[in-house]
Amino acid sequence: MKSHIERYFVEGLAHASYLVVNGPHAVVVDPKRDIDDYSAFARSKDSEIVAILNTHPHADFASGFQELAGLTGASIHTSHLAPVTYDHTPSRDGDIIKFGDAQIRILETPGHSPDSLSFLLEEDEHPVAIFTGDLLFVGDVGRPDLRDADEDPDLLAKKLYDSLFNKVMNLPDEVLVYPAHGAGSLCGRAISSTPFSTVGDERRNNWALQIKDKKLFVREM
Repeated sequence: MKSHIERYFVEGLAHASYLVVNGPHAVVVDPKRDIDDYSAFARSKDSEIVAILNTHPHADFASGFQELAGLTGASIHTSHLAPVTYDHTPSRDGDIIKFGDAQIRILETPGHSPDSLSFLLEEDEHPVAIFTGDLLFVGDVGRPDLRDADEDPDLLAKKLYDSLFNKVMNLPDEVLVYPAHGAGSLCGRAISSTPFSTVGDERRNNWALQIKDKKLFVREM
C-alpha cells in the first residue's frame, strides 16, 4: 500500500480515527475532538488535509471536524441522509474523493444508523483498505443505533445484514479493515482490542458474519 494510515485511539471512548496520507494530500476519517495531532502529522509529511470524512453523526463523542475544516479549508463529507445543518458535501454511494495518487470511494452502508457510510481506499483502481465506522469492528459488528427514536430496529438490522454481506464481504480478502471503535466501546458486544483486520479474517472469524440466514441475523442483532 502506497498510502500511509496513521491511527489515533482515545482510550476512554475506545474511539479510533485515522489520517490517510498520500503524497501531497491527506484525508481524516471520523476525527476526535483534539485536532492538533492531525495537523502536526500532516505537516511532518508535507501534506495538506483536503477532506474530512464522517462515517455517520456520532452520538457518543464530540468531534473536532468543523474546527479542522476551518483550519485547513478541507471539505466535509457526510451522508446525504444525515440530519445535519453544517456546511458539508452530501455524499452518496459511488462518489469519489481523489487525493494524491489515491481515491476514496463512498459506500452507503446503513445498519448502525440509516445514514452510515464506509470509505473504501483505492490505489491504482484497486481496493486496499476500508474505514467501516460503526458498521464492522474487529471480531464484531455494530448495534442498530437507536439515536433515531422513530427508526425500526428490525429494519436497521436488515440493512446491517445487507451492508455487511452484500457490500463489505464482496471485497477481496486482503482489504484492510479500520473500524471507528475498539475494545471497550458500547457500540458493539465483544469488540477485539486488535487495531485493524482484513476482510478475509472477518469473513472467517467474526461471530456475526457466520450467521448467514438473514432472519436469524436480525433476531441476534
